[in-house]
Amino acid sequence: MSDFKGAENAFGDAVQFEPEVSNFYVRLSHVYAAHNEFYRAVDMMIKTISLKPLRPEYHVRVGGWLFENGQLKEAAEAMRKTIEISPNAVVAPKRLEVVLSIG
Repeated sequence: MSDFKGAENAFGDAVQFEPEVSNFYVRLSHVYAAHNEFYRAVDMMIKTISLKPLRPEYHVRVGGWLFENGQLKEAAEAMRKTIEISPNAVVAPKRLEVVLSIG
């Protein structure tokens, strides 16, 4: 959706009506990230993680957005969690290496 407010409202409403559906939080987090609102994207993805804590893709996304926010320690923690959940993860170890080389 190119209509930021429309997408934000639609997924925000969906979250209110069905707060147990993790996919609505995922979509809302992507809306925020697409508009460089990484703090809000992280908040929504953390809610997603509270519903589905063993999904490595959610942790790696949070790590990337935390990195974008300059929160290197937290980004590294998210990448480590991804690797813990999914030891064969491909992206997380590379991102962790980058984060550690900067911070």
